[in-house]
Order: sequence, then structure tokens, then C-alpha cells
Amino acid sequence: MKKIITLILSVILILSTAKSQTKIGYANPDEVFSVMKETKQMDSMLSIFKNELQADYTTKDNELEKMFADFNKDSLKWTSTVKGARRILLQKKIQELSDTQKKYDELLKAENARLMQPIQQKIFKAVQDVAKENGYTIVLYANAGLGLNNGTDITDKVKKKLVL
Repeated sequence: MKKIITLILSVILILSTAKSQTKIGYANPDEVFSVMKETKQMDSMLSIFKNELQADYTTKDNELEKMFADFNKDSLKWTSTVKGARRILLQKKIQELSDTQKKYDELLKAENARLMQPIQQKIFKAVQDVAKENGYTIVLYANAGLGLNNGTDITDKVKKKLVL
């Protein structure tokens, strides 16, 4: 919170002390991101990756369900020692399946970040290029909520720069 207040005060100070030639713009990278072809490709790749992980998880889940069914079906024939050993094995498999789900969630998150990074860099560069080409000295994130009414929305220019 302290960093946000410092940022807002810094922006206000810069704006109040800047020369009259200061040109302020703002952009909405989220809007640009949502319409980029790379985003659609990323979504497709993530979907395939997620489906592969889900298929593997489902296979492991089905194996566990079969183990439960076999345990319930055959447990009356077993001694208490065998039942105990099988219960321990089932508990181990349940924990492994839980760990697998956590691992797959982390893998999916990492893959999302890996695929998103070049897209974010491309947007950032496009914003920088548009600002430089159009003489903007300050470009703010459109959803920053700074409450500044002066400035020009350069989002469409950024989209055009990226040839969307």
C-alpha cells in the first residue's frame, strides 16, 4: 500500500512539475492482449497441454478407483495384516494422486507464464514505440486508477502497431 501511495504521489509530482510540453498517454495492455493472435495461439497450446495433463491424471485416478474396488471386493478374504498393508498402499496412492494434482497445477502455471512472457514483451515494446513515435513523455496503465483525467488513450495505436 505504501508503494502505491508513493507511486501516485510521484506521478502527481512529476505531472505538476513537468513542463507544458509533457504529453500524457495511457494504454490498456489487457485489451491489446485479449485480441492478439498470439494470445489465441497461446490459449490453444495451453489447452492441449492441460488436456495431456488431465488425461494422465484421469488414468492415475482410474487406477486408484480400481484399487479401491478391488480392496472392497477382496478385503473379506484377507487377513488383518494384508488389509492393513493394502490400506497403507491405498493411502500412499491417494497422497501420490494429490501430489500429482499439485504438480500438474504448477506445471500449467509455469507453462502459462512461459508462453505469456514473449506476448507481454511484445505489447510493452509496442507501447514504448507508440509513445516514442507520438511524443508521449508519460504512458500510464489505463486501469491503474490514478484518477487522472488528462491524457490520451493510445490503446488503438498500440493495436495498429501490432497489426491486429
